[in-house]
Amino acid sequence: MSPRHAPSKSIGRSVLALAAALAFGGGTLQAQDVNPLVGSWLGTLDVGAATLRLNLSVDSADDGLSATLLSVDQGNQAIPVESIALDGDAVTFSSPAIGASYEGILNADRSAIEGTFTQMGQPLPLTFERTEGSAEAPTRPQDPEEPLPYHVEDVAFDNPDGGHRLAGTFTRPEGAGPHPAAVLISGSGPQDRNEALMGHRPFLVLADHLTRAGIAVLRFDDRGVGESTGDFATATS
Repeated sequence: MSPRHAPSKSIGRSVLALAAALAFGGGTLQAQDVNPLVGSWLGTLDVGAATLRLNLSVDSADDGLSATLLSVDQGNQAIPVESIALDGDAVTFSSPAIGASYEGILNADRSAIEGTFTQMGQPLPLTFERTEGSAEAPTRPQDPEEPLPYHVEDVAFDNPDGGHRLAGTFTRPEGAGPHPAAVLISGSGPQDRNEALMGHRPFLVLADHLTRAGIAVLRFDDRGVGESTGDFATATS
């Protein structure tokens, strides 16, 4: 019965060569395949009277890149990003729903993007810095907390002439109606149903106060915002 053959030196050298290729060549190729824009970025927008933090999260997609933009100080309100791209060091993304776009330059060590955020034709400087995870929204003690002493229902209603659907929240006092009712309509600018702005949600607070006082309240996302469809630029009160 012959003893088992030990691996030859040539096989051992081949294994070492393969390991080296995976450690150096393969690792380099893998790193090159990862788009340097992928990750989480945090920037602070100076709007004059206040500042507004924006959290840009970029992921790889089958056709390039996808992104999510959160307005941290507006309760982490999600802002839809239609397109995002990296061309050399040039970074661009757009959000037609709020009439906004961004153009910036990714720095040499891939730790920051310096550029300009433009909304409704108004340019503002905005620098994103790479960060781990997402920033936490500030706590607001005036925001109502569950359990709530009234009924809350997500609703949607169609505009057959305009061809779009508005989505919102309907709050109704407990007990048999009929109840007096109020519809909350936002002012200038695209707003969600809570009219989230600078970390505050005044429509949420108003709806809570009115419903506790026996008044049914409907509040809804403006066209093209949140779960509502349509084009905000063509909307009127």
